[in-house]
Order: sequence, then structure tokens, then C-alpha cells
Amino acid sequence: MNEIKLARLATIRAKPNGIFIVEPKDGEDFVTSFETSQLPTVGTSTAAILKTHGIMTVKQLREISLQTLQRWIGRKHGETLFHFARGIDDRPIKMHHVRFLSPKLGEK
Repeated sequence: MNEIKLARLATIRAKPNGIFIVEPKDGEDFVTSFETSQLPTVGTSTAAILKTHGIMTVKQLREISLQTLQRWIGRKHGETLFHFARGIDDRPIKMHHVRFLSPKLGEK
């Protein structure tokens, strides 16, 4: 289970208070607990396509072959979603900004 993928999904569950902890050993169960519409890259149209095939949870999505998924939603998106359902996310982490902590008042 990819820890980066777990962290990305945990941020969804962390709302609104900002904290959600997932142990790597619990990763498989955690990922399968999501609805497909909660996965990154699954928008309204992809969710609708999956729903027409009776796929509404990640657990159900895992039962679909890569070839079938690619036939339904396209080669590249099908492959991406196939991997996401298995907790594999090789996308690089992008830093939007760097935060610098200022020293406390009175410190030099």
C-alpha cells in the first residue's frame, strides 16, 4: 500500500477537524471503504459511467479488470483509476508554496 496514496485519502476523511490517522496495516480496508466518487480524478461523468455498470464503491471497483475499466472510461484514465483502487499513486507531490516559520519574538 502506497503511503502517499493513504495520506491523500486520509485528508478527505480528516475534514472538518484536520486529523485522521491511518496505519499502513489498515490501508487495504481504508481504501476499500471509499465510494468511487471520492477518488481523485473521478468526476461526475466518470462516476456516472461507473454507476451504470453497478460500480459505486472502491471495493466493487477492485473486482473489475484493467481491460474492462479501460474500455469503459479510456486507456489512460482506466489505468489510473485501476491503480488508485489498489492504493497505488505514483504522481509526484507538488508543493504549492513553502511556509517559513518566523522566529519567536525576542529570539535571534
